[in-house]
Amino acid sequence: MKHRIKLTGSTLKTRADLEAAMSDIRDWTIERMTLFAEFEAATKAVDDAHRTAIDALGEKLEARTEQIKSWAEANADAFAGKRSIDTIHGTLGWRMGQWKCDKLDGWIWKAGRKTKAGSRIVLDALKKRFASLFIRTVEEPDLESIIAARGELTAEQLGACGIAILQVEAFYVDPKIEDTENRQIAS
Repeated sequence: MKHRIKLTGSTLKTRADLEAAMSDIRDWTIERMTLFAEFEAATKAVDDAHRTAIDALGEKLEARTEQIKSWAEANADAFAGKRSIDTIHGTLGWRMGQWKCDKLDGWIWKAGRKTKAGSRIVLDALKKRFASLFIRTVEEPDLESIIAARGELTAEQLGACGIAILQVEAFYVDPKIEDTENRQIAS
């Protein structure tokens, strides 16, 4: 659960109050960074302690699953027309995955920089055979181009399209976290 502290109104009256508030921000930032570094170090230590065993078990699981699959393929009669077998320790079998499209050998999805000579292109064949029935076209405003052309566009032109180009100023506090031992508070 996150706790939010919300202060209403300005409680800082003097420059000394401001310096005290900046000191708090600096101290809390350093404390937060220290805690985060400890968290990262602890996370890495746990990962380092367990990664080898986790990877080894994953490899054992994969190898044993392949052995069971080979047995199942060699003993199809054990399934008695079913897709799975229940055992004392679990169930094994085949299940149908989701439908998916796959390209045939010698075909590529669409032309690109590395298109091999002689490759047949699925996208072009779909266009030729089915027009746009199976072609997805994403149409959306090119905001990056609009921003790049902001010097050439007027507010009236953009407003007629329901667009405004903005640059918002945001307040920030950037605490100085280096050399905190020798820093003095200005008065």
